[in-house]
Amino acid sequence: MNFAKVCGERGGIDSKITEDWKVKLPDILSGYDDKNIFNLDKSGLFFLPPHDNLLSIKGKQCTEGKCSKDMITVSLCVTVLSEFDRPLVIGKSAKLQF
Repeated sequence: MNFAKVCGERGGIDSKITEDWKVKLPDILSGYDDKNIFNLDKSGLFFLPPHDNLLSIKGKQCTEGKCSKDMITVSLCVTVLSEFDRPLVIGKSAKLQF
């Protein structure tokens, strides 16, 4: 085991792909009402005090706290008109124990 500091995201986005989508997206969305265009994203939510130092298995990458089991996933969704849906919470088990 190693003592490691968790930080940052892995990988990146190719700027050519984002430029292509800036051109394509208006045409794709043109047939939809603004109330039917959604943006959804997910985030990890740690329900125990955060820590950026942890024990990890030698040779295994651990970024963004993905090795930690003290986390649930929260998904948030909003329309173009800034109308929010209820958050979707995805846990590890049916009964979380604190």
